[in-house]
Amino acid sequence: MTKSILILHLSDLHFGPNSRFAGSEPEVLSQKLCLAIEDFSKKIKIEERVSLVITTGDIAEHARKDEYEEAKSFFESLANKLKIDRYKFVFVPGNHDVNWPACKHVEIDQEDLGFSDDDFITKINLIKLKNFEDFAEDFYCMPLEKRGQPINYGSYVNNIDDLKLSVASVNSCEIESHRKKDHIGFLSGSHAKSLMNEWYSDKYSLYIKIIALHHNPTKTVPENVEQGMKYLEILEKDKKLGYEDVQRFASDAVGFKGHEKLRDISDQCQVQLVLHGHHHATDQNLWPWQKDGMTHVLSAGSWGLKDDLPKNQDNNFRLILLNLEEEKLDSWILVYNPRVQVKGSVDKGNFALDASGDYHQHLFLPESLRAEKKSEGPTIESTKAKRASFVFCLSIDLYFSDQESAEYNKDSSKLDRWYKSLVDQTKPYLVGLQLKDSNIKFTGNCWQLMTDGHYLEI
Repeated sequence: MTKSILILHLSDLHFGPNSRFAGSEPEVLSQKLCLAIEDFSKKIKIEERVSLVITTGDIAEHARKDEYEEAKSFFESLANKLKIDRYKFVFVPGNHDVNWPACKHVEIDQEDLGFSDDDFITKINLIKLKNFEDFAEDFYCMPLEKRGQPINYGSYVNNIDDLKLSVASVNSCEIESHRKKDHIGFLSGSHAKSLMNEWYSDKYSLYIKIIALHHNPTKTVPENVEQGMKYLEILEKDKKLGYEDVQRFASDAVGFKGHEKLRDISDQCQVQLVLHGHHHATDQNLWPWQKDGMTHVLSAGSWGLKDDLPKNQDNNFRLILLNLEEEKLDSWILVYNPRVQVKGSVDKGNFALDASGDYHQHLFLPESLRAEKKSEGPTIESTKAKRASFVFCLSIDLYFSDQESAEYNKDSSKLDRWYKSLVDQTKPYLVGLQLKDSNIKFTGNCWQLMTDGHYLEI
């Protein structure tokens, strides 16, 4: 079994006129990125080299061929400098990878030829991502159908057998087009079912599973909600606010339409990691399984967009270390700093660690993989780790809990029901984190979880 996997997660590169790096040579950009990773790895003593690169959409700004040519040069140079095979790169399309001019031509043809709306959608889906697909096939030097196992709606399951890893590149631009009403992420039932059917196969029982997609399947950061509300207020003031505007805001704010199906897949197929982009912000969430375990949902911000970034969100990328031996997940955010000196160059401007974005959690393996590890017996490292036993206290601050409970102080029965309701809401997460036997105590303004031998951060 592979002991650990280091993943480079890029998103929202936006190659084109609005890129922060517009006019820069792709080879220079890839060199800077590799130097940043190398410098960071030395500082925190990561021995692993990047063995997988996942890019979660919006590779281009306007889905033009010249933008993809620039992106292809960048990724080719990155593959050479990282010294990894091209099949260990995974790409998914974003809404900016949908070619609006091509879609508009289909609409003109419909007006001219009078074909049905169903035929219109079929024709749109055939051409809207063609430039993106041509870019990916040129990079892989093979058709996408040979690179991965096709499922529905332009999605693929990409297996990297030497790492015992399966990555589902999910096309969340299922209904995206040039039309305003189509500007939302979407995952249909048949689309989700096709992925679940593939992963239900016995061949994946010992594989680490990752879902990569563009649109955020969880709520966005507060800064984006505030910005979106201001935009809606402007539209309303100008009497231009429509249903489509509200629908798009809701999708971006709380997660794309159909995101609950993705959560079902993560639970039933015991997915370790969901990676996404779209909202130009770094974020992390946990989805508990019905059985012991959880899926980590992580987003990277925009690597290349120059303007319209959320407040306090700089250009960045994410590094993720999956330690299968110790069952740990470590992730770090590297943000762009125009003042950082580039090693071996007179130029300034590169990516450096943002310690506030560190994320360290338990990695929940598939049941079959856990059983296999157990049958193989403990390693020297894991035996050493188990010799130390500690008691940790996790405090959970629930918004307004002390105010609410204060109102019930005069009525003990109401107070008891209040405590019980909070415990009931917390329990599913404790089960997912394998803390179901923990002692829970309410101290007045926080909840305390006491557990033996567990290290946990939230």
